[in-house]
Amino acid sequence: MENMREELQQELSKLGPRGRGRAYPKGLMGKLLSYTVARRRQGAKLVEVAAELGMKSYTLARWLGEKRPSRSFERVEVVAPAAPGAERKLIVHGPRGLRVEGLELGDVAGLVRRVAE
Repeated sequence: MENMREELQQELSKLGPRGRGRAYPKGLMGKLLSYTVARRRQGAKLVEVAAELGMKSYTLARWLGEKRPSRSFERVEVVAPAAPGAERKLIVHGPRGLRVEGLELGDVAGLVRRVAE
């Protein structure tokens, strides 16, 4: 695997900087994808594989058809308890069925900070 990485690094260095409008040769792209898939099967994260190759992780993610993780927060809805006399606990309904109940506002803020790291 290390030999393959070194070979790919050499081929990439010969190409020079890549960017919009500067496509990778198809043969090299195939080798890069094969290496990426093999490393992912070993448990490496896409960001780690990209760093090994000296590439941007979003390029590999795009080639693999993966969605890039969002670096922004998504809108959430904060809902008050239904019963007027009920104990006031925070209930947060987020995207894709996320529901957080019973935390104090400070705890939710801490949770959001940790998730954003």
